Amino acid sequence: MLDYKLNEIRKKYLPSSLSEGMVFLLVIIFYALRDIPVLLYGGQVLAFGMILWIKRGVRKRYTLSWLLFICFAALSGIWATNTTHYVKFIREISQGALLCVLFYACCDSEEKIEKTLRMIAAAALVMMVYFVIKTPWSEWSRAFHSTEAVSSSYDRFGRTIGYHPNSFGMLCAIELGCWLYQWRKTGKWTQLIWCAALLVLLLFSKSRTAFLFIGMLGVIYLLLEERDCRKILGRILLVGGLILAAFWLVMNIEPLYKLVGYRLTGAVSFLTNDGNIDASVRERNKMISAGLDMFIKHPLLGVGARNYSNIAFAKYGIWADVYAHSNLIEILADFGLIGTLLYYIPRIWCLVRLFRLRKRITDPQRLKCCAFLTAFVITNLITDYIYISFNNEAIQLVYTLCFAFACFGGETAEERRAPVIPLKTWEGRKKHEQKVFPAGAAG
Repeated sequence: MLDYKLNEIRKKYLPSSLSEGMVFLLVIIFYALRDIPVLLYGGQVLAFGMILWIKRGVRKRYTLSWLLFICFAALSGIWATNTTHYVKFIREISQGALLCVLFYACCDSEEKIEKTLRMIAAAALVMMVYFVIKTPWSEWSRAFHSTEAVSSSYDRFGRTIGYHPNSFGMLCAIELGCWLYQWRKTGKWTQLIWCAALLVLLLFSKSRTAFLFIGMLGVIYLLLEERDCRKILGRILLVGGLILAAFWLVMNIEPLYKLVGYRLTGAVSFLTNDGNIDASVRERNKMISAGLDMFIKHPLLGVGARNYSNIAFAKYGIWADVYAHSNLIEILADFGLIGTLLYYIPRIWCLVRLFRLRKRITDPQRLKCCAFLTAFVITNLITDYIYISFNNEAIQLVYTLCFAFACFGGETAEERRAPVIPLKTWEGRKKHEQKVFPAGAAG
């Protein structure tokens, strides 16, 4: 019995080929051990070597979408007034694109997409073990008792393993989402143990964006995986009740209020417009206003790569030379309308394609995968207004799986390897009809 369970775990979570083994190693590095420089830069070299090795499998359209954005960002140095952070930005975005292209080339079937999601879930366990080893008890105590450092990272988790608390919170939210998906996929309640552990780390990161991200991801996923209108309405009422109950507990129980309630107060005040917002929310509003003003003055090309931070600090009185805390505003200000379209058009296409696939898929298990990836794209597009995601590998690599599913249509490995039959032949038309209108599909 034990051997059977170990064999099942090995098949589901561990690689079965050299390319899968390399992908698993990269997932471990970028989702768990990113603060170890040798592994980080070694992983980038490994990714570049793998692309050279499997260059025939690299997809041109997806690579082109990244290449166009990077080329435009590189050209923006011509009209940029300050190039202090220009080279660093181009290097960061190119390294992230390299990893995304590799993942896309390796995830060319639904089975591989599913296995990569399980690899990310497994990497979460490595990250938690590494975090516990690296974090002294004093950090736990400080994070639990402090209530006043609203915009500081001093009393929040993430620094001990090389993350800013907001980035650490987003990492925990993504990995928690993957484990929730595994639970919904398999129905094994024991997987909720890992969800609970990740939720604890997420709470101690005190990242409001991460709270919003995982809440939206879970709600949208639960709604998209169901097609019965009555069940959808029931889930809306249930989730709404749970959210209200959780909010009441956080705001009325003192230990929970010390942990996360104080940071949520400012966000709620901002939404209700009662004027009692904290310094962090007030500064973010100033950053967004500065970015919009830059876009109005330079609508087509923007102010140039990484010039938002310099101009915002010098001319708009922002407290430091920092990014905009908004992916949409940062791209609008730095690259104008052209750069924004180059970045977001592929993502909007991906969302539309996933919705079309969701209507077509009849198998419940495949529908769950499509629903989760669709929910991820929707959630990320919404939270892009309050979080920087274009240089976050953890987000972009899951985005790559969304693109892969959208392009391959949830095909199995056998379907991908099957010979292509011309559509103009009777056999080809028959196969196309069976693919578009599978047995049992409506209409």
